[in-house]
Amino acid sequence: MRIEIKYYAWLREKIGAKELLEVEDGSTLNKVVEKLMEKHDCLRSESFLVAVNGRLTNPYTTLKEGDAVSLFPPAGGG
Repeated sequence: MRIEIKYYAWLREKIGAKELLEVEDGSTLNKVVEKLMEKHDCLRSESFLVAVNGRLTNPYTTLKEGDAVSLFPPAGGG
């Protein structure tokens, strides 16, 4: 199945705005993140948040065809 990956902030600068990713049916968010970390070395050493279809969710969420997974750095400030 195909899902869309969207990147924000410094991730967008290093990887690009978005990409389509082919994954096995029934893949979990955790498996997708592992696959992305294998593909993009910069994700291995940085922390980031992950959302599915605009909502933060747990790593064991099962993805469906057409889901959008967003990666973005945690917000900081004061």
